[in-house]
Amino acid sequence: TLSSSFETGIPSWLAEPPDSEGPWVATQVAGAPSGATALRSGPGRSANDRASWVSSTVSLSVPGQVRFTWRVSSENCELAGIECGDYFRFMVDGAQLISRAGVTGWQTAAFPLAPGRHVLSWAYQKDAVCPEPSGDPDCLPSQSVEDAAWIDDVVVEGVDNAVWSPVGTTAAGASSRTWTVPATAAPAAKVRVCVDTGAPCDP
Repeated sequence: TLSSSFETGIPSWLAEPPDSEGPWVATQVAGAPSGATALRSGPGRSANDRASWVSSTVSLSVPGQVRFTWRVSSENCELAGIECGDYFRFMVDGAQLISRAGVTGWQTAAFPLAPGRHVLSWAYQKDAVCPEPSGDPDCLPSQSVEDAAWIDDVVVEGVDNAVWSPVGTTAAGASSRTWTVPATAAPAAKVRVCVDTGAPCDP
């Protein structure tokens, strides 16, 4: 299981992709679900028409799930019948599961994950207008937003943290392979059989 409430910063398994246009930062947040820190999105308030991301590639050996808390405080032009807004989005393998603009309190989300490799992505995507420049006629002067999204208490269950060591390979069509139990004792051990596609036993 991977988990973080960001009290000690951003864990190594959560990274900013190269196409992100502003870093997410661990920052103190009043009313955070646990502790005093959450992960806040970039880019800055005046950086319109940009998106910032954090993502994690995980491998599951059993069925699992991802769960986290989130909130957003952003422009939502849809309230005025205009097709614009700044959105918090969550995706699994590119499929969008959350898309929300406006102002919310803390929400809890949980989604099942099948065994295998998955890319989990959290994004804050800004449109080309609002809340800067404040004089733009398309902006709603009554909107007072923090122009950001936050996530906290991220948990990914079912992650395979095992360290795998090849013990042998077989020729095509083979139905068996002898192997020797490692000499160094371990609290637990598993055997996995996989097809070599150039990256042996790549989960």
